[in-house]
Amino acid sequence: GGDKDNAIPVDSKAEIVVSDEDIDEIQSLAAAFQEKVRSEFHVCDPVIAIDADVRAEGGYEVFSMALTEKVIFMLMQVPNGIQTMSADLPGLVESSLNLGVLETTEEGVAMTWAIRSSVKSLKELMKDKLRYMTEFLGGEMTFRGEYPEWPFNPDSKICALCKKIYEEQTGEEASIEMIHAGLECGLLSEKMPWLDMVSMGPEMHDIHTSRERLGIASVERTYNLVLTVLKEFKNYCN
Repeated sequence: GGDKDNAIPVDSKAEIVVSDEDIDEIQSLAAAFQEKVRSEFHVCDPVIAIDADVRAEGGYEVFSMALTEKVIFMLMQVPNGIQTMSADLPGLVESSLNLGVLETTEEGVAMTWAIRSSVKSLKELMKDKLRYMTEFLGGEMTFRGEYPEWPFNPDSKICALCKKIYEEQTGEEASIEMIHAGLECGLLSEKMPWLDMVSMGPEMHDIHTSRERLGIASVERTYNLVLTVLKEFKNYCN
């Protein structure tokens, strides 16, 4: 299941080898489980589907019972989702991780997570949890593509300028928010901590999902805002 490590998977599949006389029971179990899951997620995903289709017949190589148990144990016990909320800003997710990709390879079962945190020590804690669980079950863990946190600067001059210009152009009060996401700004901030930065963009919804979409009208507003900020920021920030 899944094809992007930083996105919640839309679907997944498992191939199960059973005897002919067990097919009806498997399909009944899948239907019963679908009803149970739909009841749990009736608000956010009312049409969630679990299907058990009969495919080709024949002989197959299968997981050993020991490997099957290890995979199930990993999926049931490993941390996933929101881990901590910010104490400074109510409602802001502070740290989280998600299982983005799971696949069977010639070497075994591979799982890929995306780890995010605005607090470095909490990010290291999540990495430790994944590593200890994986190594306990006889697996190996590697880390790649790591990016640092980008702390919020309440005294940012460029942020104050963006807020001022936005209000002048729209007649509305600007709302400055922190979001739980990874940005290139963290990499720049780590190398050049003196930089004053702001992140902005057009109106986007359901990012990193199959329902991702963009508000076209907001692109022009953002474009005009950026142009004006570039014209005024030199004098404003000196």
